[in-house]
Amino acid sequence: MKRWSKQLIIEELLKISRQLRHSPSSREIPHTLCQASTRYFGSFNNAKKKAGLDTNKIKYNKIRKSAYNISEDFAYVLGVEKGDGHCFLRRSEHGTTAGITLKVKDVDFADHFKKVVERWSGIKSRLYKVKNSNLVRVDLSSIEVAKFIKSFDMKNILGADKRVRNKFLQGLFDSEGGVVSKNLDNRKYAIRRIHFFNSDKTLIDIISFLLNELNIRHKLKKRRNSGFGSKKLQYSILIHDKNSIYNYFRNVNFNIKRKKYKLEEILKSYTVYPVSMYKEAKLLHKSMGYRKVAQKLGLNPGITYGWLFKNNKKQIVNWGKLK
Repeated sequence: MKRWSKQLIIEELLKISRQLRHSPSSREIPHTLCQASTRYFGSFNNAKKKAGLDTNKIKYNKIRKSAYNISEDFAYVLGVEKGDGHCFLRRSEHGTTAGITLKVKDVDFADHFKKVVERWSGIKSRLYKVKNSNLVRVDLSSIEVAKFIKSFDMKNILGADKRVRNKFLQGLFDSEGGVVSKNLDNRKYAIRRIHFFNSDKTLIDIISFLLNELNIRHKLKKRRNSGFGSKKLQYSILIHDKNSIYNYFRNVNFNIKRKKYKLEEILKSYTVYPVSMYKEAKLLHKSMGYRKVAQKLGLNPGITYGWLFKNNKKQIVNWGKLK
């Protein structure tokens, strides 16, 4: 084992520099030399300065000032990070690497995230296909981005503007949410559902609160085995009833094409009637029987009977157009 000294460290650095024909980076020298440089000089760059070598400028991607505001773009990025995304901040003797990354199979999702995270931060990111897989990846390197996201108090989302809260939910559901649409042409066996899975109970409680604010009724469930070999307690949010699914569609929705298509498919599969038709039926019933009302409005007589005599309004909705 070498007995290091300041002079020996300088000599070794100069020797490597002559071999490489440039000032070495910490990755181009032996690990022991890098450690000794830090121990004797305080840092690797200080050792290089003493040896008369050029020091490499630290790459420091600063985010724009407006990025520190709680905006719709930031809320979406934060939602994705709490789902499939990953925010990292790693320190070593070689330096600090930090940023945010997303690895998914939906190219349109990755492309949308890339645009949003760049628009929010003002920093360019990289989108590329992961080797030997069907996944694509987005990488954005920035210590500031990582520090801001990691230190962000999630309670601030609760008091944010409605559009900001909705974008946060959209980022989450784009990441770890899904839509189930089966047997839609068979009323008895049809399955219509929006779901979200996560093991963070605090996050689940925040989502539940935000959904309630939007009049989106949902169920909370938990299970120990998630099916991926994990022993963590897994929580799920399930949205079933048609008005809640519509409220989700109108306020949150998805950016991923396959999920958005399934959601619209579900809504179009319901047999529903506008409030205006119900009001017209009530008005016509003042001067004619329920069968004639049904004939005039082109409805099944059983439906108009339920409206007029049973106060059955389950199929009456106050929905706008599905866009």
